Amino acid sequence: MPEIPKICFDRVLPRDMRRPGGRYNPHTAARSPARAIMPIGKRWHNGSTLRVRFLGGVPDQHQMVERTAHQWSEFANIRFEFGGSPAT
Repeated sequence: MPEIPKICFDRVLPRDMRRPGGRYNPHTAARSPARAIMPIGKRWHNGSTLRVRFLGGVPDQHQMVERTAHQWSEFANIRFEFGGSPAT
């Protein structure tokens, strides 16, 4: 039996679309190509450190992910800490 890949993604939950004050409105956001959608409460705080560990893959893939994550750190106010501990 082939192994099924594990994929993690974020999605907007229906309860988040009905927040008071109209902070997230997918209908108006889709009309403006110059804007991005970032639902309130679905992002990390500035200066956060995200702890990362790999559950599979080969060392070349791990290195590529680490290089890309460190590039993100240059432009976003976020840090990545790579480790192998389950507590990570």
